[in-house]
Amino acid sequence: LRTIEITKRQQFSTPLPLSVAAEYALDLGEDESVMEPTAGEGNLLAPLPTFTAIVANEIDPRRVALLWLQGIRATQGDALRTPMAASTAIMNPPWGKYTTQRYGKPIPLPYGVSVDVAERFVAMVLRELPPGGRVVAIMQTTILKAPKFMAWLRKEHTLRALIPSPPGAYATRG
Repeated sequence: LRTIEITKRQQFSTPLPLSVAAEYALDLGEDESVMEPTAGEGNLLAPLPTFTAIVANEIDPRRVALLWLQGIRATQGDALRTPMAASTAIMNPPWGKYTTQRYGKPIPLPYGVSVDVAERFVAMVLRELPPGGRVVAIMQTTILKAPKFMAWLRKEHTLRALIPSPPGAYATRG
């Protein structure tokens, strides 16, 4: 159910076709673990191979209970304040600007101050991954128009692909 709280937190579950594409892009090896800092209902985790060691977190206690029912031992808390260690990450962070008053104040990032909350999540995950780690992030297309963020990604990390999702992929997600 789409509660007011879920809408305020920008919790829109990832459509299964995008989850499958993200798992394919992650190209997970048997000895690798995956962190999902905003696990939601587990849609991004569902296509992962059964051998996968998962480090999952979700802010919404109802969704944490749902993850546990699926066998995913998720922690409950704010991902931006919860250390999470894994060799790879897969995520669909909240989308929105700080100006919406949903996420507190903008914080300094390695490339300056940003008003985009998704950038904050990606920067946090990249900081936590070990050398050689990989991230697959489903993000809004406006991120491509964030010159400081994109320049930082290209300079400090290896950007392998920017893949647009099909038009209307989230049409049934609210």
